[in-house]
Amino acid sequence: MTTKKQLGPVPLIYPVPIALVGVLVAGAPNVTEVGDVGIMGIKPPYVFVSLGEKSYSKLGIDQTGQFSLNFPNTALMAKADYCGTASGHKVDKASLFTLFTDPEALPELPLIEDC
Repeated sequence: MTTKKQLGPVPLIYPVPIALVGVLVAGAPNVTEVGDVGIMGIKPPYVFVSLGEKSYSKLGIDQTGQFSLNFPNTALMAKADYCGTASGHKVDKASLFTLFTDPEALPELPLIEDC
């Protein structure tokens, strides 16, 4: 018989995907890693990301009201980890990736080619 560990009331669902969030901050691309990402609705489609109040990427979302979601494969995990520990205030994390834009869907937001 398997014994289950009781966690109590916590807002957790596993597995949680790792996502790289692409934003524009003052017109320049930035990328950050988030572990709190999910679906809030289907029709219309809504997703959420959870960022700290002082996050550089949050500043970009506040400025534009938009962000891109990029789901990295295992080959990108070292870069994704770095994006979760380095601050966009100090480091150009967007330069770690080959970025592109989708003129029809997200005309200005950075998307990561390898995701």
